[in-house]
Amino acid sequence: MSEEHVLIRSERLLQQILDEVRHIRREVAPDKWSLKLTLYTGDGMSSPVLPITSLPLGGNAQLVAQLLQNGAPYVPPAGAAPFNFAPSVTSDDPNVAVAPATADVTGGAIPLSQQFLVTDSASDSVGVPDDITVTATAPDGSTVTETVAFSIGPASPASPFGLSLAFYPAPGAAAAAKAKQARP
Repeated sequence: MSEEHVLIRSERLLQQILDEVRHIRREVAPDKWSLKLTLYTGDGMSSPVLPITSLPLGGNAQLVAQLLQNGAPYVPPAGAAPFNFAPSVTSDDPNVAVAPATADVTGGAIPLSQQFLVTDSASDSVGVPDDITVTATAPDGSTVTETVAFSIGPASPASPFGLSLAFYPAPGAAAAAKAKQARP
């Protein structure tokens, strides 16, 4: 057997051993599934879209739920059967409604099916801490739950810019008025 054949055979054996070690590792230490939840401004038009920690009174936000596998975004293995990630979302505040989102605030990074529009009632109370809980089934069949805490902030403030008008006499107008009064 040539040296090249020995090297090729050795590589194949090492690859088989590595595959077996990965298989054993999965059996002994299964994957850790979690969710990353982020609230974004709800209009989808803000540029850039930034994470937020409070929902404006009577306003809305967009919740993005991302499935993580061992701390990294889940990517289905090549050739794996399609996985339908279908999270359910609930709020502990009856004044906060959650519905499927219709606009993508992530620029395609997270599927629209994992984004939710969160709307607050104008009759809610400012400063109240709230929680939104997301529950989903991971690819291995386990249940994953995560909660995001936020507060109800004041309604969006009116523009801080204003316009003030004042009328002043034209230069020399006071002198002309005095001169006019001085003439009989």
